[in-house]
Amino acid sequence: SPTVLADVLEETGEFNRRLGHLHMYAMLSADLDMRDPERQAHRQEVELLYTRASVNLAWMRPELLAIPDSTIERFIDEEPRLAPHTFFLRDLARFKPHTLGPEEQKLLADAGLVTSAAADIYQTLLNAEMAWPDIDTPEGETVRLTPVEFQRLRGHRDRDFRKRLYDVFLDCFAKLRETFGQSLHGAVKSDWFRARSRGHGSCLEAALHRNNVPVGVFTGLIDHVREALPLMHRYQRLRARALGLDTLEIHDLYCPLGATPVRRWTTEEACRDVLESVRPLGDEYRQRLERAFRDRWVDWHPAEGKRIGAYSAGSAYGAHPYVLMNSTSEFDSVSTLAHEMGHAMHSDLSNRVQPYPTAHYSIFVAEVASTVNEALLAARLLEHAESDAERLFL
Repeated sequence: SPTVLADVLEETGEFNRRLGHLHMYAMLSADLDMRDPERQAHRQEVELLYTRASVNLAWMRPELLAIPDSTIERFIDEEPRLAPHTFFLRDLARFKPHTLGPEEQKLLADAGLVTSAAADIYQTLLNAEMAWPDIDTPEGETVRLTPVEFQRLRGHRDRDFRKRLYDVFLDCFAKLRETFGQSLHGAVKSDWFRARSRGHGSCLEAALHRNNVPVGVFTGLIDHVREALPLMHRYQRLRARALGLDTLEIHDLYCPLGATPVRRWTTEEACRDVLESVRPLGDEYRQRLERAFRDRWVDWHPAEGKRIGAYSAGSAYGAHPYVLMNSTSEFDSVSTLAHEMGHAMHSDLSNRVQPYPTAHYSIFVAEVASTVNEALLAARLLEHAESDAERLFL
């Protein structure tokens, strides 16, 4: 009946919402120090809960797909509590060719315990167990060459040092080539297993199906990038000429073009510039972003064992997002801050305005919010640049 269906969807949604809070806490805690076995164990316990939940709910999709579309539409008309679930119920029909019986669905849910192993091993190796070497800079400083320091130093003006930097850093990966290769192979096999078991024609098709993106859209984007390659090649030739080089190599891609020292940002300056750059998005957006900085949604600084890179964690409905960063005070870090706060604000606004069943957004649109913020930051900094050298750098 429509009443029973509404009860089931509401209770399942509430369970998933609470599990999402647990997962976000466990993930952030573990990523702050990936060497801590207690934190990693907590994360793994939550991931096991996700698998158990998937197994215990494996019956739901086949049961719903067995209900005729006309009956689903009648239920939606008769039961107001189904209104937030309308999109899910109508979109479900797309999954019918790729949904198995209850027992097979349960088996695939159980397989989640092993299909994620390759990615987990890769992250642990990269973030907790890689042996990063020391390197001496031209300024006489000895630096532990972590990925964060590599990102900071790859724009150094001394070309010989940049080349040595790349050689030393990439050699860390070359020494573990077979291990990383096996991890990648495991991930490919997991993707292949999931795609084939659900009757998809390829791993690409399976990956895109969840968000209802046709394969032609993906291949069309690739085609457009290839068409634009001559423009990118022209830019690289101009870059080589500006640097006085005959040949542009990989270690020359991040070297600033200007002759003056590159500007650095304090945390306060980074927040100020990002806040000023989003003025075109309106006062409400800016005020909410200001509150995010004031209330410490961001974990800023690199630390031993902390996960590399940056991300926004905003999937816990009812809680504000958190952003993990490894700031180096360089322009890249300010741009990353703008990018990740774009994601955070997207999640925050969606969670505050939408009901839980429709608050999540697909990866296909997620990067719009973040990339727009990067473009706004660059536009503001260019507008307020005080010299040609600063404009050239930007």
